[in-house]
Amino acid sequence: MHFTLGKICLVLSLLYIKSVHGISHESRQNTPINSTSSATSTVSVTISTGANVTGTHDTSTGLDSYLGIPFAQPPVGNLRFSPPVPVASGRSGQQILATFDTPACLQDPQNTIVGNYGVSEDCLYLNVWSSHNVTRTSKLPVMVWVFGGAFVTGTASTFNPTSILLQASEMQSPIIFVGI
Repeated sequence: MHFTLGKICLVLSLLYIKSVHGISHESRQNTPINSTSSATSTVSVTISTGANVTGTHDTSTGLDSYLGIPFAQPPVGNLRFSPPVPVASGRSGQQILATFDTPACLQDPQNTIVGNYGVSEDCLYLNVWSSHNVTRTSKLPVMVWVFGGAFVTGTASTFNPTSILLQASEMQSPIIFVGI
């Protein structure tokens, strides 16, 4: 099957439009995901650095979310205006609470779409969503989503991939979704 860049962009655009239709991210801003809902619980995984990451399991959808996992050291102090420095390995036992949306990188407040997420220099985080039954041996495809905004506005927290993940599972083709 031959795919052109135009066809791929069209499919991704349609998936995006379908997934955001009727989904509001306003209730997630700067608060734990459904922290007061009885339909959620916590879930933990250990990542390759040895850190334990605690996220949220939504029992109504069967999805797990890990919001705000650092992928580089904060670009502050002597790291400001430098290339990203990887998160140190050997963080065995470190606890990362990944149940909150993280701030967007600094941007023009008059042209921003980040809402109430806030902005900070400490903004090098990613969000991971998956079905609850995913294991290290599942070997699922990973969809990586980088927010738009022409490198001047936006944040990974503005997009909720629940609809895409549920549709993929219904088609017996579950995926792991990573938003940067």
